[in-house]
Amino acid sequence: MALLKLGHRERAVRVLEELVRTQLSDDGRLLDGCYDLDAGTATRHQLVWGDFFLTYALAALTGLVEPHEA
Repeated sequence: MALLKLGHRERAVRVLEELVRTQLSDDGRLLDGCYDLDAGTATRHQLVWGDFFLTYALAALTGLVEPHEA
């Protein structure tokens, strides 16, 4: 979202494409999120905020929401 807000659409697209290509499961879940690497807590899990921000960024990229409203 920050890249979109800052007007760096091409960079945002590259980041989102890489996330979707390498981290999205077949059923649409964003995998391998990390909650706290130092403590070793939930280092490879689905995290609800990861799903939210990916979905929101894709919605902003496709024009469903304005990136500056977040």
